[in-house]
Amino acid sequence: MSEKQTSGVHTQHARHSEEFSRAPSIEGELARSETRFRLLVEAVEDYALVMLDPDGHILCWNAGAARITGYSAEHMIGQHFAAFYSDEDRRAGRPEREMKAAADDGRWEGEVAQRCKDGRLFIAHVVITAVRDDAGKVLAFANVTQDITDRKRAEEEVHRLNHSLSERLNDLQDKIHQLEQFEEAVIGREFKMMELEKLTEQLREELRELKARLP
Repeated sequence: MSEKQTSGVHTQHARHSEEFSRAPSIEGELARSETRFRLLVEAVEDYALVMLDPDGHILCWNAGAARITGYSAEHMIGQHFAAFYSDEDRRAGRPEREMKAAADDGRWEGEVAQRCKDGRLFIAHVVITAVRDDAGKVLAFANVTQDITDRKRAEEEVHRLNHSLSERLNDLQDKIHQLEQFEEAVIGREFKMMELEKLTEQLREELRELKARLP
C-alpha cells in the first residue's frame, strides 16, 4: 500500500472514530432535552397538558391536569380522555367529534364543560392538536386545557351589571322625559293664567273708562 493510500485509510478511520465518539454525545443531549421537556411539562400547573394516543387514550398527564381535575396520573393514564367530559357530552359523542375535527383540520379549539373528580363541573378552554409523522399519519394528540370558570363568571357578572346599568339608565331617561312633559304642562298652564290675568285687567280698564263716560 502506497503512502498516499495509507494516509487516506488513516483519515477515513479518524473520521469514523470521530463520528462514533460524537454519537453518544448527541444521544446524551437528546436524552437531556427530553428530560428537560418532561420536567417543564410536569411543572406547569395552570394548564392541563395531556398526550393522547390516536384512539384518545391518555399517555401523559401533567401536574396541571391533576390540579384542575383532581385525578392523578396513575388513575388517568390508559383511560379514555372522554372520562372527564360531562355525561351529556359523552352520550352525544362530543369527545370523538373533537378528536375527528383535530385529525381532519390539524387542530380543534373550543369551550367545554368538564367534570372534576369530586363531581364539580368547570368550564374548560380546550385545544386539541394532531401530532403526525412525516407521512401525515396521526401518531398522537396534544390536549391543552385551561380552567376558565372564574373568568367566565367574571364576564357574566360584568354582563349582568352592564344590563342592570342599562335598565337603570333607561328608567332614568323615562323619568326625565316624564318630568320634562310635566314641566311643559305646568309652564303652559302658568302662561295661560298670565294671559287670562292680562285679559281680565284689560276688561276692568275698559269698564272703568265706560263708567267715567256715563253722565
